[in-house]
Amino acid sequence: MQKQLENGFILRSLSEGIASDAEQLPVHYRDVFKDEGEDFAERLLPWTQDLIERHPTTTKDDIWVVVDPEADEKVVSAVLLIPQTWRYGDVLLPVGQIELVATDKNYRRRGLIRELFKVAHARCEELGHIMTVIGGIPNYYRQFGYGMTVDMGTRQIVPFKGIPPLKDDETPKFTLKVANEADIPLLMEFDDYQARHFTNLSVSYNESEWRYDIAGKHKDSPWSHFVLLIMNTDDEPVGYVTIPMTMGDEKRVNVVSYVVGEKSSYLATFMDVMRGLDTYAAETWPEQGLYGAAFSAGVPQAVDEVANQIFGVAVWNFPYAFYVRIPDYVAFLESIKPQLESRLEGSAANAYTGDLTIGFYTRKYLKLVFEQGKIASIEMLDAEDSFHPNAQFPYETFSSVLMGCRTVAELNHIHTDVASNNTVRTLLNIMFPIRRPSISLLG
Repeated sequence: MQKQLENGFILRSLSEGIASDAEQLPVHYRDVFKDEGEDFAERLLPWTQDLIERHPTTTKDDIWVVVDPEADEKVVSAVLLIPQTWRYGDVLLPVGQIELVATDKNYRRRGLIRELFKVAHARCEELGHIMTVIGGIPNYYRQFGYGMTVDMGTRQIVPFKGIPPLKDDETPKFTLKVANEADIPLLMEFDDYQARHFTNLSVSYNESEWRYDIAGKHKDSPWSHFVLLIMNTDDEPVGYVTIPMTMGDEKRVNVVSYVVGEKSSYLATFMDVMRGLDTYAAETWPEQGLYGAAFSAGVPQAVDEVANQIFGVAVWNFPYAFYVRIPDYVAFLESIKPQLESRLEGSAANAYTGDLTIGFYTRKYLKLVFEQGKIASIEMLDAEDSFHPNAQFPYETFSSVLMGCRTVAELNHIHTDVASNNTVRTLLNIMFPIRRPSISLLG
């Protein structure tokens, strides 16, 4: 696609086939993000090349640039989209991840990002994405309809020196071994088990996406990973951990994901996994002096609980979240309706019959009609001036409830204009139970 902007700039996708756009884009990202650190900025070069040339879901129709014809077609702003699938309970949802939002500092405050987001959102609608997500800078993306919704985890840190060494006559019950493409079916089984038992919201990788993660990325990309199988004493895989191939300045190993299947547990594997990461880090990056492991957004809450029970750990409270945009609440709720009905069954609202109306301090409100525990209809309706819904949510706060990240009571503590009655709180707590997401994005 190509679009002439009012200020003389041209917005177009890489699918237009302009060779200079693809050549300039990695350098554009490197130059814009230099303030984040020279090392990080340089690693954006291979990451961008991966996204342009070999990513399993991002195509050249999903990468857009703005060029300045008066400056020899220089790329001055850019955005790209990474299509992926998230798992909400047992329901698979098509999701768009917007990434690498960057404008040359000499071209900012001209509305270029707004124009890029228009085409990105249109592309998401074309692809049937039920929501879009961004891991971005504070507050900025609210202007495009996003709310900070999905928690990024605690960033809990386990210092390696806090792990007691094995005694001379002891051997580890679990060790780490680098995974390869032949292990992909097993990795997918582990993911399925974790999604069913440890979280309500996760990213679902298919075979081609796993293949890309294991063998398709440039080793210097910030999104390149080592996938390490957790092996028991019978040389049988029982789970896996994922860590970056490149280390930043934090002096710790960022555990991107930690997944254990049905043949073991986090309690059984934790100490040996930490010992294994300590050994692997010392052998792989001997000059770095890495002192511990930090749990990222892809690590379930169960790991934090085990770490806290075994010994006291240093916790870095990282109060941040992924931005989420849900353009159509009705479509989203229709997609997850089977999951919501299964949660109602056998609950305090079993066989519930009644209406639930949710407003947003606008002229619209959401209406759900329940009949004997089934959701008979979901509509977005126009509100009369005299109409008072059962609940009201300002801004994009309702998405935090939908994602199971905040209760109504928690939101009300921060935003006193989050209003509801007892029936609403009961229904929403049942349909959207709190459980920390486990999000390992398809970078």
